[in-house]
Amino acid sequence: MKSKTIITLVILNSLLIMGIAALLINEHFAKPEQAFINNQQVFQGFEGRKELHEKLEAVITSHQLVLDSLYALAKQTPSTELIEIINQKSEQFRNQELALSERYTQQAWIQINDYLNEFGKSNNYQMIFGANGEGNLMYANQAHNATQSVIEFMNKKYNGEID
Repeated sequence: MKSKTIITLVILNSLLIMGIAALLINEHFAKPEQAFINNQQVFQGFEGRKELHEKLEAVITSHQLVLDSLYALAKQTPSTELIEIINQKSEQFRNQELALSERYTQQAWIQINDYLNEFGKSNNYQMIFGANGEGNLMYANQAHNATQSVIEFMNKKYNGEID
Protein backbone atom coordinates (compact mmCIF):
# COMPACT_ATOMS: atom_id res chain seq x y z
CA MET A 1 0.00 0.00 0.00
CA LYS A 2 2.79 2.35 0.94
CA SER A 3 4.67 1.57 -2.26
CA LYS A 4 1.57 2.34 -4.36
CA THR A 5 1.32 5.74 -2.68
CA ILE A 6 4.99 6.44 -3.38
CA ILE A 7 4.62 5.35 -6.99
CA THR A 8 1.54 7.53 -7.36
CA LEU A 9 3.41 10.51 -5.87
CA VAL A 10 6.37 9.92 -8.16
CA ILE A 11 4.05 9.76 -11.17
CA LEU A 12 2.20 12.91 -10.10
CA ASN A 13 5.47 14.76 -9.47
CA SER A 14 6.76 13.65 -12.85
CA LEU A 15 3.59 14.84 -14.55
CA LEU A 16 3.79 18.14 -12.68
CA ILE A 17 7.42 18.65 -13.69
CA MET A 18 6.62 17.79 -17.31
CA GLY A 19 3.68 20.20 -17.24
CA ILE A 20 5.81 23.02 -15.87
CA ALA A 21 8.53 22.24 -18.41
CA ALA A 22 5.95 22.31 -21.22
CA LEU A 23 4.65 25.68 -20.02
CA LEU A 24 8.16 27.13 -19.85
CA ILE A 25 9.04 25.83 -23.30
CA ASN A 26 5.77 27.17 -24.69
CA GLU A 27 6.38 30.57 -23.07
CA HIS A 28 9.88 30.70 -24.51
CA PHE A 29 8.81 29.81 -28.04
CA ALA A 30 5.41 31.51 -28.06
CA LYS A 31 6.78 35.05 -27.96
CA PRO A 32 8.55 36.18 -31.11
CA GLU A 33 12.12 37.34 -30.72
CA GLN A 34 11.56 40.01 -33.33
CA ALA A 35 8.96 42.69 -33.67
CA PHE A 36 8.32 45.78 -35.68
CA ILE A 37 6.85 49.16 -34.90
CA ASN A 38 5.33 51.85 -37.06
CA ASN A 39 7.84 54.67 -36.53
CA GLN A 40 5.39 57.46 -37.25
CA GLN A 41 2.71 56.09 -34.93
CA VAL A 42 5.25 55.69 -32.14
CA PHE A 43 6.50 59.25 -32.67
CA GLN A 44 2.99 60.71 -32.82
CA GLY A 45 1.78 58.66 -29.85
CA PHE A 46 4.67 59.58 -27.55
CA GLU A 47 3.50 62.01 -24.86
CA GLY A 48 6.98 63.52 -24.56
CA ARG A 49 6.77 64.58 -28.19
CA LYS A 50 3.32 66.03 -27.60
CA GLU A 51 4.62 68.17 -24.74
CA LEU A 52 7.51 69.43 -26.85
CA HIS A 53 5.05 70.24 -29.65
CA GLU A 54 2.95 72.28 -27.21
CA LYS A 55 6.08 74.21 -26.17
CA LEU A 56 6.83 74.92 -29.82
CA GLU A 57 3.26 76.07 -30.42
CA ALA A 58 3.56 78.48 -27.47
CA VAL A 59 6.72 80.00 -28.99
CA ILE A 60 5.04 80.30 -32.40
CA THR A 61 2.03 81.98 -30.81
CA SER A 62 4.21 84.50 -28.94
CA HIS A 63 6.10 85.26 -32.15
CA GLN A 64 2.83 85.77 -33.99
CA LEU A 65 1.64 88.22 -31.31
CA VAL A 66 4.80 90.29 -31.77
CA LEU A 67 4.36 90.29 -35.54
CA ASP A 68 0.66 91.18 -35.24
CA SER A 69 1.57 94.15 -33.05
CA LEU A 70 4.18 95.28 -35.56
CA TYR A 71 1.69 94.92 -38.42
CA ALA A 72 -0.86 96.98 -36.50
CA LEU A 73 1.74 99.66 -35.88
CA ALA A 74 2.72 99.63 -39.54
CA LYS A 75 -0.92 100.14 -40.51
CA GLN A 76 -1.16 103.21 -38.29
CA THR A 77 2.16 104.73 -39.27
CA PRO A 78 3.41 103.21 -42.52
CA SER A 79 7.15 103.37 -43.05
CA THR A 80 9.60 101.38 -45.13
CA GLU A 81 11.89 101.11 -42.12
CA LEU A 82 9.14 99.47 -40.07
CA ILE A 83 8.26 97.11 -42.95
CA GLU A 84 11.94 96.13 -43.12
CA ILE A 85 11.95 95.43 -39.35
CA ILE A 86 8.82 93.31 -39.72
CA ASN A 87 10.40 91.31 -42.54
CA GLN A 88 13.59 90.78 -40.54
CA LYS A 89 11.65 89.74 -37.42
CA SER A 90 9.48 87.40 -39.45
CA GLU A 91 12.54 85.71 -40.96
CA GLN A 92 14.26 85.57 -37.55
CA PHE A 93 11.19 83.98 -35.96
CA ARG A 94 10.85 81.42 -38.79
CA ASN A 95 14.49 80.40 -38.36
CA GLN A 96 14.12 80.14 -34.57
CA GLU A 97 10.97 78.06 -34.92
CA LEU A 98 12.58 75.73 -37.45
CA ALA A 99 15.67 75.25 -35.26
CA LEU A 100 13.50 74.65 -32.19
CA SER A 101 11.32 72.17 -34.09
CA GLU A 102 14.40 70.24 -35.22
CA ARG A 103 15.84 70.27 -31.68
CA TYR A 104 12.57 69.05 -30.17
CA THR A 105 12.24 66.32 -32.79
CA GLN A 106 15.78 65.16 -32.07
CA GLN A 107 15.12 65.19 -28.30
CA ALA A 108 11.96 63.15 -28.77
CA TRP A 109 13.73 60.53 -30.94
CA ILE A 110 16.59 60.24 -28.44
CA GLN A 111 14.09 59.54 -25.68
CA ILE A 112 12.06 57.17 -27.89
CA ASN A 113 15.20 55.20 -28.76
CA ASP A 114 16.17 54.95 -25.07
CA TYR A 115 12.70 53.67 -24.23
CA LEU A 116 12.74 51.25 -27.18
CA ASN A 117 16.03 49.79 -25.96
CA GLU A 118 14.55 49.29 -22.51
CA PHE A 119 11.32 47.88 -23.94
CA GLY A 120 13.24 45.41 -26.11
CA LYS A 121 15.40 44.21 -23.23
CA SER A 122 12.54 43.90 -20.76
CA ASN A 123 10.45 41.94 -23.29
CA ASN A 124 13.32 39.70 -24.49
CA TYR A 125 13.28 40.91 -28.09
CA GLN A 126 16.39 40.29 -30.12
CA MET A 127 15.41 42.92 -32.69
CA ILE A 128 12.75 45.56 -33.18
CA PHE A 129 12.41 46.86 -36.70
CA GLY A 130 11.07 50.29 -37.57
CA ALA A 131 8.54 50.35 -40.38
CA ASN A 132 7.73 53.53 -42.22
CA GLY A 133 6.69 52.28 -45.65
CA GLU A 134 9.76 53.74 -47.30
CA GLY A 135 11.72 50.58 -47.85
CA ASN A 136 12.98 49.61 -44.39
CA LEU A 137 10.26 47.04 -43.81
CA MET A 138 7.69 46.69 -46.52
CA TYR A 139 5.73 43.78 -45.06
CA ALA A 140 5.44 42.01 -41.74
CA ASN A 141 2.82 39.79 -40.18
CA GLN A 142 0.71 41.91 -37.82
CA ALA A 143 1.27 39.34 -35.07
CA HIS A 144 4.75 40.85 -34.73
CA ASN A 145 3.49 44.45 -34.51
CA ALA A 146 4.58 45.88 -31.16
CA THR A 147 3.69 49.51 -31.94
CA GLN A 148 0.87 49.88 -29.42
CA SER A 149 2.79 48.04 -26.70
CA VAL A 150 5.78 50.32 -27.27
CA ILE A 151 3.64 53.49 -27.13
CA GLU A 152 2.00 52.33 -23.89
CA PHE A 153 5.37 51.40 -22.36
CA MET A 154 7.00 54.71 -23.35
CA ASN A 155 4.16 56.82 -22.03
CA LYS A 156 4.07 54.94 -18.72
CA LYS A 157 7.83 55.34 -18.46
CA TYR A 158 7.65 59.02 -19.40
CA ASN A 159 4.89 59.67 -16.86
CA GLY A 160 6.86 57.88 -14.12
CA GLU A 161 4.38 55.03 -13.80
CA ILE A 162 7.19 52.45 -14.20
CA ASP A 163 10.90 52.56 -13.36
